[in-house]
Amino acid sequence: MNLRSTALVCLVSLSVFSLADLSVAQVDPRPIEAARNKTVLEPGDLQAIDEFVAAAVRDIVRTRDFSQVSKARAALTSKRGTQAQYVQQFSESCRRSIENGLQQAANLPDDRRFRATLNLLVLISELQDPALTELALPYLGNPNRALQYWAVQVVTHPAVLEKIKQGNWPVGAQIIGQLRQSIRAGSATTWGLVAEFAARLGLAEGLSLLTEVADLRLAQYAGGQVQDPPQVDTTILRLLSTAIVAENGKNPAITGRFAQLYSYVIQHLAKVYPALSGAQRQPWVSAIVEVEEKCIAPVFDGYEMPLRKAIEKADMTALMAEHDALLGSRTAQGRLAAKWPFDYGPGPDGKVRTGPREVAK
Repeated sequence: MNLRSTALVCLVSLSVFSLADLSVAQVDPRPIEAARNKTVLEPGDLQAIDEFVAAAVRDIVRTRDFSQVSKARAALTSKRGTQAQYVQQFSESCRRSIENGLQQAANLPDDRRFRATLNLLVLISELQDPALTELALPYLGNPNRALQYWAVQVVTHPAVLEKIKQGNWPVGAQIIGQLRQSIRAGSATTWGLVAEFAARLGLAEGLSLLTEVADLRLAQYAGGQVQDPPQVDTTILRLLSTAIVAENGKNPAITGRFAQLYSYVIQHLAKVYPALSGAQRQPWVSAIVEVEEKCIAPVFDGYEMPLRKAIEKADMTALMAEHDALLGSRTAQGRLAAKWPFDYGPGPDGKVRTGPREVAK
């Protein structure tokens, strides 16, 4: 995430999560609370649920002081229940009211439209109800990064993942297809979420989505477009490593992506190290050391963390020498390729590369 995106997310978080007192449309919560505690619901109970949900959503859409909206969200999410009738009515009421709220928000002035829409997406995420997921789908490709981020949060939630894995859910295919489209037009802000979701999906489709995220990040490095810290790299590398181990290194395409991305992270640090402060270096150092410790060291008996040792000495020449020994160079393959055979594809001369591509200058 670059500095501009980071600032946006911080500002959004402040506007979304600030707490203050708000009376949820002055609606008496006792009827819905009574309904939540019943074993069998009557028509009046169903109406009480519907009215309370509608009032909370109206507050979220209409309130001008958006620092207060979090209480309306909290009041609503606190009324989730477990009794089957109640759960069904609560879900249906939420879907109907939030859908109406999103339509109303679309007609508000720009700033209010953004904040109302954002808070409704946050509400959907907090409710953790797969039946509401479709409401977030149109925002996966939204050019506003904050709206896109929360839409991705909604569709990659563990409850949604479990619903997909159960099968026979048409929305699941829509989610995967639209996630694929959104990451191509999106940014690294959401790639980590999508990668985690793809890895947990446990299907060939999930691995395909994970490798697509990896390819997008690789393209950023190749094009010299990486400005944000490498948290997303740590996530992608960890998940690729898990896939490699699961297949016992028999998928050279996955291993090749892992090695090239790890190489880019190491090369980037070595290239920019002198120009960075200690605080600026730390995310890159952490990424390299964490991947070495959790993904590389378990592969080799007696591995002694040479990358970390070189970084501790602030010796970038030594770091790149250890990089070449592990990941390969122009003249020889590295230890990883000897363990799990793979290559880096053809070079300019058409011959197979034994070492990774260089990070953009």
